[in-house]
Amino acid sequence: MHERTIATLLMTFLLAACAGSNGATHGQTARIEGSAAGVSSEDCPIVGHWRGIVPGGLLQGSAMVLEFFDDGTSIGRADWVTLESTWERDGNTVAIAGVRANPPMASCPADQVGRYTIAFEGGCDAVRVISGEDECNHRRLALLGLGATRQQ
Repeated sequence: MHERTIATLLMTFLLAACAGSNGATHGQTARIEGSAAGVSSEDCPIVGHWRGIVPGGLLQGSAMVLEFFDDGTSIGRADWVTLESTWERDGNTVAIAGVRANPPMASCPADQVGRYTIAFEGGCDAVRVISGEDECNHRRLALLGLGATRQQ
């Protein structure tokens, strides 16, 4: 199921990671023990607007806004960086590819697909990236440990 929410989260992560980082998550943990009463993370939509704080990199601590669209695209903004990417979701795994960024130094090659595991909290109103594998170091550093809340 393609949804904007995942794309938005991924864009946020990309913004933080692509801006640069020393690889540390600065003490933030990303452990999620489970979802809210009776709601499976796999049932929560990722499409929509999300807001969070960049967990690492040059933009660490900056507010980020992500938007995931039904067509499998996403846009993310944090401070002075804007990211566009494509995404695909399979259960609790989100794959992100083709990151175009402004400025270009935050871009990731289209052939480097990052795969991230997400978990929802509070029903479907909050999401956290709990693990991931990605050859694009900037994107990986920006996304791992990211937490975001759904915006209306």
